Amino acid sequence: MKNLLTGGISALLLSGLIVPATQAQMPMQQMPMQQMRQPTLGQMTPRGTGAMEMPRIKASNLAYLAYWGYFENAGIPSFLVLQQNYKAGNVTAMDIAEAASDEGRLGMNALEDDGYLSALERELDFILGPLGNS
Repeated sequence: MKNLLTGGISALLLSGLIVPATQAQMPMQQMPMQQMRQPTLGQMTPRGTGAMEMPRIKASNLAYLAYWGYFENAGIPSFLVLQQNYKAGNVTAMDIAEAASDEGRLGMNALEDDGYLSALERELDFILGPLGNS
C-alpha cells in the first residue's frame, strides 16, 4: 500500500513538471493581435491625437487600492480611517482619482470622465458604505 501511494505521488509530481513545459507561451509572431495590444498597468499607449495616455485601471480596483492604503503618501487614509473620512465626506472619489493620477496609476482623462468617477463612487459605496451612514 505504501509503495502504491509513493508511486502515485511520484507520478503526479512528474506530470506537474511535464505539463508546464508543453504549454509554453507562443512566440510573438504567433500571438493574436489582441493579446499583443493589451497594455499593462504603467505602460503608455498612443492615442489618435498623438498624445500619450495611461491606461485606465478599473474603478473597482482603484477603490480597493485606496482601501488597502496605496495612496497614503498622497494623503488618502486607509482601512477604517478611509471609511470614516469617506462617510463624513472628507475624502471623495475625485480625491482618490487625483491621487491615483498623481502617482501614475490613472490617466488624466479619467478625472474629466463623469461616468468613471460615478463608477468609482459606486465602488467606494459598496466597499466603505454610502455617504452619511455610520
